[in-house]
Amino acid sequence: MKIILPMTATPRKVNIMDCFNDPEWLEESLRIEEELEAIGGEISAGYPLGAHLGQFYQNSDRYVPMTRLRDLVMAQLNALLVERGWKEGYATGREILDRRLKNPPLDIQERLLDAVERDIQARKRSSDPTPEDVKSDIRTVILEVLTPEDWQQIEESLSAIA
Repeated sequence: MKIILPMTATPRKVNIMDCFNDPEWLEESLRIEEELEAIGGEISAGYPLGAHLGQFYQNSDRYVPMTRLRDLVMAQLNALLVERGWKEGYATGREILDRRLKNPPLDIQERLLDAVERDIQARKRSSDPTPEDVKSDIRTVILEVLTPEDWQQIEESLSAIA
């Protein structure tokens, strides 16, 4: 059994580091965790990965890997638009892609999470920029996620800018 409390479960903001300095809070938290583990449960905080990638993606400023994922995705979207001569369509493209990635299919989630993990691991080993295979994989995902209608909408937005 896994119990996950959404980040919105508590209406007030809490600095978790302050909680760790509170012996009563820490003791009660450990007691709850031990009770749950005794019956085969698990406690998690925040959004779970996998089926909730969209929630991570939309709140990426709170998660370093997800911030990195968002940066990678948007950089590759920009590169695709520049290649087509549509650089001015970035705002529209970003809006559409954000909407498409809010609740992506499981295979898209897995591919994006794999790509960002490979990027992070490569960057830990050296200060090299993002590996080309990671960029390529993300571009492939973008090309699969955006529909022909999405590309048409981006192209049409260019005439509104001109």
